[in-house]
Amino acid sequence: MKNFKTIFIAVTILLISNSVNAQAFQKGSINIDLGIGLGLYATSQTSTYQIEADFFGAHYSDKDIHDTTDGAASTIIPFSLEYGVSNKFGIGLDVTFNNYFINDSDRVYLKSVKAFDFGPKFSYHPLNSDFYDLAIGVGVGFTNITWNYETVVFSYGITTTPEPSKGSGVYINFDIKNKFWFSEHIGAYLNLGYKGNFYSAIKRDNSVSEAQFESIPGITNVSIKDEFSFKMNGANIGIGLAIKF
Repeated sequence: MKNFKTIFIAVTILLISNSVNAQAFQKGSINIDLGIGLGLYATSQTSTYQIEADFFGAHYSDKDIHDTTDGAASTIIPFSLEYGVSNKFGIGLDVTFNNYFINDSDRVYLKSVKAFDFGPKFSYHPLNSDFYDLAIGVGVGFTNITWNYETVVFSYGITTTPEPSKGSGVYINFDIKNKFWFSEHIGAYLNLGYKGNFYSAIKRDNSVSEAQFESIPGITNVSIKDEFSFKMNGANIGIGLAIKF
């Protein structure tokens, strides 16, 4: 009986030691994740459109400001790099490519909407074994977005393709990532997160439209101001490949 107790204690200590040391995420480890996902967002936009011109000597001016709320969805291609500063905490970089869906009513004038996000991320790993790793992360960074337009037909037979509208801003991201390791270096992950993007005033280039209006006899000194602020927030889900060094 004494020998059995000794063996049992030794085996228990060995198992505990292995469970502590056999961790997928450890200090000094480097993780690379690449995946695909879907984002669903609520959006709000404040638009300002103002046009001024002289028409046969008479000054014309019109200004319109309106708020719009809507929704948006996008396909997401995320890439992340993380370094283990301890067995529980990691620091890294997130890079995300976004391609937004366009509904049929907007396809008349809108060709594509794409965004690129990048910034640092901090993660906490509360559950961590040799085959499973749960990480809770928070990230902040910069975001750039571009609206590409179709050719527009104005009155008087004027046609023009507007220059792309480009904007920049900041984002904040919270997520939970579950990783499952098939081997020492290769695994897969499931991700669920929240993201908020906030863009400052985005100005459209109307120089071509101004010049074309001024080509019409009697119209001079055309000035068009077209800008908007934009913000969005919502949930995203994703799956992907995990690699560990």
